[in-house]
Amino acid sequence: MGDPIKKFESEARVAALKPAETLKRLGLSGSMSFCDIGAGTGLFTMPAAELTEGQILAVDVSEEMRQIISGKVESEGLSRVKILDDISKAPDDSADLAFMCTVMHELDDRPGMMAEISRVLKPGGKLGIIEFKKNGSQMGPPVHERISGEEMDEEAGAAGYFLAESFDMGEYLYCHIYRKAVAYFAGGCFWGMEKLMSSIPGVITAESGYANGNVEAPTYERVCQGDTMYRETVRVTYDPTKVSLRTLAFAFFSVIDPTLTNRQGNDIGTQYQTGLYYEDEITGRVIFSAAEVIKKRYDVFNTEIKPLVNFYKAEEYHQKYLVKNPGGYCHLNKKDFDRVAAMAVDAGAYEMPSDEEIRQRLTPLQYEVTQNQGTDPAFRNEYWDNFEDGIYVDIVTGEPLFSSKDKFQSSCGWPAFQKPIDENTVVKRIDRSYGMVRTEVSSRTGATHLGHVFDGDGESPNGVRYCIDSASVRFVPKAKMEEEGYGYLIGIFE
Repeated sequence: MGDPIKKFESEARVAALKPAETLKRLGLSGSMSFCDIGAGTGLFTMPAAELTEGQILAVDVSEEMRQIISGKVESEGLSRVKILDDISKAPDDSADLAFMCTVMHELDDRPGMMAEISRVLKPGGKLGIIEFKKNGSQMGPPVHERISGEEMDEEAGAAGYFLAESFDMGEYLYCHIYRKAVAYFAGGCFWGMEKLMSSIPGVITAESGYANGNVEAPTYERVCQGDTMYRETVRVTYDPTKVSLRTLAFAFFSVIDPTLTNRQGNDIGTQYQTGLYYEDEITGRVIFSAAEVIKKRYDVFNTEIKPLVNFYKAEEYHQKYLVKNPGGYCHLNKKDFDRVAAMAVDAGAYEMPSDEEIRQRLTPLQYEVTQNQGTDPAFRNEYWDNFEDGIYVDIVTGEPLFSSKDKFQSSCGWPAFQKPIDENTVVKRIDRSYGMVRTEVSSRTGATHLGHVFDGDGESPNGVRYCIDSASVRFVPKAKMEEEGYGYLIGIFE
């Protein structure tokens, strides 16, 4: 693993000098500026309005450290360095990444500093910490005993973080912690939605409760009266390094009917109104973005998307209800839980462009097929007879959809697959066009029309044929998957 302090300093320096590279490596987005927290090696990123990408901002530093930083600025030509005397002046939810060294902080001061950085970090933002043992540092006189990884985990939780990993090196402890990311999902009866969300890899907790109502401390019986406007809601805390908010939002939409008002499945009442609620603008923007994709599939969209006003955790007997009662009522089914639990492709990296961008990128045929449910001519399309190893991705968003491993020779004249790479990446809907009843297939992140799926196909190894338009996909050869960012799927060819 190497020396954590050297790793810490290396990460900080790379982040400062190569912000775009750091963002890409951490799976983050946005511009970056860097702040020094207290001891000189701690740097964190903050795209504050008055700064430009890659600037370094020194925060909460002593006069001595100001002189050191000023010397570095002069000797290394880091003209973009600025000094901010108080971290409280940094805006909320503005930083992607932070590094903090605790050697100069009192034991009681460290949690407060962590909490303050949590305010500045974006939801899911990363904080790297070096915690020193007394007399174990050469960076200055330590003022407290070093805590354990378990204690850091507890402190992190209290300050709004979760501990992702820690390295105990005796004299010092090196930790990577992340600001907790939270979103709220109202999808009808909360028993099923809680089970669905807790099945997704990367979800830390899923708690049933009541959101956005008009009375204090609601009970289940009071909410069922229908006049409190509370929605049965699941509060989801998740690890954004393992699952994105977009993925959670699309999983939510995959099991609800967004056209209904005050109803889902057999359940009717104001408490069953669907909704997504957010605590900060960044989370809200992601949710609205995902909803725009869903709206392309429906003429009516009645799911609420609002800031969170209040949330009360439901009674204990509602928590993990379907775990305690495996045969209990649920408007969702086991297939939904199994599908999301097996998720292999995260939706976070694949966003739907604007219609103008789509028009510019695609040929007239590709646009007609993907946006207007057109079709390729049989046997006269690009991929119907292509059997080179590789994957087929959504031509609009780039999301991986199908693999050559699942492609089979079909007499239909279009590319034919027995299954997608990940069932979560495709959406199926009944299509009654042209006097037929078929099942249309579209992409999860782009609502791109892909084709249709048929059961009982005699040529398919499993009897299922995904009949896909060549104009809706782009082929990525196996040899180029790593280069194009699909290396995480290379294992499907083993």
